Amino acid sequence: MDIQQLRYFIAVAETEHLTKAAVELSLSQSALSRSIISLEEEIGVALFDRVNRRIELNRFGKLFLEQARKTIAELDYTEQTLQNLADPESGEIRLAFLHTFGLSFMPAMLKAFQNQYPKHNLHLNECGTTELFDLIRTSAADVGICALQIEDASLVFHPLRREKMVLIISSENPLASKSQLSLEMIQEETFIHFDKQTFSRNLVEQLLANQHVHVQSSYEGLEIASVIGLVEANMGVAIVPESTCEYLNHVKIFPLADKMAERVIYLVHKASNSRTSAVERFISFGMQYPFQQSSTE
Repeated sequence: MDIQQLRYFIAVAETEHLTKAAVELSLSQSALSRSIISLEEEIGVALFDRVNRRIELNRFGKLFLEQARKTIAELDYTEQTLQNLADPESGEIRLAFLHTFGLSFMPAMLKAFQNQYPKHNLHLNECGTTELFDLIRTSAADVGICALQIEDASLVFHPLRREKMVLIISSENPLASKSQLSLEMIQEETFIHFDKQTFSRNLVEQLLANQHVHVQSSYEGLEIASVIGLVEANMGVAIVPESTCEYLNHVKIFPLADKMAERVIYLVHKASNSRTSAVERFISFGMQYPFQQSSTE
């Protein structure tokens, strides 16, 4: 067994598709298949269940995947540490952040970091909250930017800023002519919801429940870009983080009176002290970054 085999296995395990994994690895499917079979023979158990042309991880494969990821993460960390010793000003940071942040402050923050540390490489991963925490726990990501703090002794959270949630409607909607708008006034409107597994969805539902508002939801399970796009097209209304509205042109924004209508943005990392100098620099930079606060905050 070698490191290359582990990387091949992880690629196949994550795609559960030999052809797709082979394309990602720039490897022939036959060579990849031989590598997986050789790995299974060496271990002594099958890692995948093969049904017709489909493959999927079995219980042995899932256990082996967890350990393989840890092994690769530790090896990558060791290699990066050695590189940092050779050149302390270089290094890489694997950063995970929520989809909603990609439309707001993350681009400016990342640009500012790269301007200050041009020799550092950023590897970015947009994902949901649950996946983000898993990436940090397994050392697949060094730092995360999230909007939820949980009780987990393996994770450390640093609050960065508070952000308001706002109600947005299309400029073409008759309600846009009003100077103020309450949640009670949108009950007849089509409501556009985030995916049920997201923190934003839970927060929005709590805000609606606090006001005893029952909305008609026709579009749900969406990411932030689609939510905003549908509102701009006058296909419904939505409640979104205020920072995502900065560059919208065809939308009217209404603040919410509910004191709970805000989220806290956190920087999270693993509690372990085994971090590279590059990661330490990013953590320090993030905690000191001068986030622009809106006039409503």
